[in-house]
Amino acid sequence: MRLFAICLMLLTLALPATGETIEFRGKEYWINGVNVPWNQFGTDVGAHPSWGSLHDLSWFETFFVQCEESGINCVRFWIHCDGRASPEFDVDGSVTGLDPSFLDELEDILESAENHNVMVMPCLWSFDMTADNTAFAGPYAGLHADLIQDEDKTQSYIDNALIPMLNRFTNAPNLFAWEISNEPEWSVDNGHVTQLEIQRFCAMIAAAIHENSDQMVTLGSAALKWNSDVSPAEANWWSDAALQAQYASTNAYLDFYQVHYYDWCYPWYSPFDLSRPVSYWGLDKPVLVGESPADPAGIYSIPDQIQNSYSNGYAGVMFWSYNSDYSEYWPTTTNELSLFRDAYPELIDYPADRDGDGMPDTWEYLFFGNPMASDGSAVADWDGDGARDLYEYIAGTDPTNNSSVFVMNYVGLQGAQPEISWPSVAGREYAVYMSTNLLTGWPELPLTSNITGDGTTKTFTDAMPMPVGGFYRLQVNIVP
Repeated sequence: MRLFAICLMLLTLALPATGETIEFRGKEYWINGVNVPWNQFGTDVGAHPSWGSLHDLSWFETFFVQCEESGINCVRFWIHCDGRASPEFDVDGSVTGLDPSFLDELEDILESAENHNVMVMPCLWSFDMTADNTAFAGPYAGLHADLIQDEDKTQSYIDNALIPMLNRFTNAPNLFAWEISNEPEWSVDNGHVTQLEIQRFCAMIAAAIHENSDQMVTLGSAALKWNSDVSPAEANWWSDAALQAQYASTNAYLDFYQVHYYDWCYPWYSPFDLSRPVSYWGLDKPVLVGESPADPAGIYSIPDQIQNSYSNGYAGVMFWSYNSDYSEYWPTTTNELSLFRDAYPELIDYPADRDGDGMPDTWEYLFFGNPMASDGSAVADWDGDGARDLYEYIAGTDPTNNSSVFVMNYVGLQGAQPEISWPSVAGREYAVYMSTNLLTGWPELPLTSNITGDGTTKTFTDAMPMPVGGFYRLQVNIVP
């Protein structure tokens, strides 16, 4: 028997007054965001060669709960950083693969964020990759300029690390965009690589992502100084033309620009200067402020950074940070982001459900290609397997595959005790009920509940011997 818990959500749509947006899975979002950016720099996923695994999912769970409570819809999370724990290298600096735990640990973080209605923008590399941190962080902590300079080594990273990530997370509903690198201009400014070398490196990675997935690509430019051809900026290093001049592929492009701001940028490269809206800079894509200081004592206050970026036509702002500089102002940051979310829920809330059918737009877009394709009604059964699309969303099954169904895959006896088994799904909870007479209905309380799904087969054995006859019911709910 099947029973499903159903939650309907209603949403009123409105158009933005000023702010630009970025389309993600069929919906326009203004990014009300923050930088995590890490719990353990460069070692949150994958095992360090000397320190082992420092992965701490509970730490991220605590963080995502706070994001959900504060109306934060997207977070920026750093992965390789300087390369100290991932990817894996051979003796000549080529990439050979990923640690066996890497993909599972990254998936854990993405799923935790999804369970709390938060999108994630993974940042693959940082300018730290060309620095030398080996004295205190191990033999692979930096000194990877050759990965940028040598096209074959760049390709080894794409083939042995990037594409496995893309294959694993191609259907991750909340993976907002892949960020190639954090502030790569500093690797040029510090003399480790040339401008043309870093442009080719980024172009190859952008092309690989577009060729192997339908996910978006961006790059965290250190300032508008390097992201516009309009004075006082110097040049747009990251335009389609600039990237494709170094790597001849039409897939070598960014889906949106991302610029950073700290007070050294004032006044020349400020996204918060109301006399220079985003249109001043002559850019051809949405622009996200991917880093800005959560510093109440800075030139721009936290609320001014939010409001000015919105008024100037930027697609969002992501404060720095939860666990690095300015983390002491986290309560102030979350309070201001919460207030802005309350003013513009239709632009910020993830996931949204514009047609009020109980199924998030991102889920419908993922499976149907259109968030309005199914209305969740009693006759909406895309794959004709007898389970409504709405029920398949709640159960965590695939509504386009009629062999993906919510059923018990074993009912029998373990000695004298009845036993049932079923395939579980992460983000779901299960309860088991038993009745000896369906005419009298099901008992109010289950035999057991709060069985958390994790993708493995779950088994329940009834401690009471089987009566003359009986019935078992399995209930599934989305983890609140």
